[in-house]
Amino acid sequence: MRKLFAVPAVAVGLALATAACGSSGSTKAASSSGSSGTTTAAASSGTSGAAMTKPALVSKAEGVCKAATAQLGNPPGDPSAVTASDLPAWSTFLQKAESIGTNLVSQLKGLTPPSADQATYSDIVQKEQAALTDIQSAQQSAAAGDLTAFKSGVQKSSQSSTTATQAATAYGMPDC
Repeated sequence: MRKLFAVPAVAVGLALATAACGSSGSTKAASSSGSSGTTTAAASSGTSGAAMTKPALVSKAEGVCKAATAQLGNPPGDPSAVTASDLPAWSTFLQKAESIGTNLVSQLKGLTPPSADQATYSDIVQKEQAALTDIQSAQQSAAAGDLTAFKSGVQKSSQSSTTATQAATAYGMPDC
């Protein structure tokens, strides 16, 4: 199942497929002890906290992503067949996706990866944030009734979602 959008790359992408993390501020540190113990590392905002083991981080992130996907629901139709009269429904759907995606990115930013994985995890979250930004752009175009800009935004969202999904999957988080 290929994703078309991302919330960040997860919820809208999965919902749209059935029809057809970055850093921008502070984060909260989260801690977890795995069988190999915990290590201390800086969160993406520079705040120190107990780093999670990779298995604990992957498990927590996957749970957050799956919950976001479950909250979204189905899109209002096939994004490749949208007409101007469909844009209000898409605007509403993407507003919901933005809200869920913003919460998801915030939760992902709040997880502290193992120090050895900090750069990789930060890159994943930044790609998720970029996908969310593209969803926001598509939503604004839909709200403005601009079909051409909406379709362009959908295309850009699809590309950024794919990039985020590939990075997350390579790390072991296919649901993010």
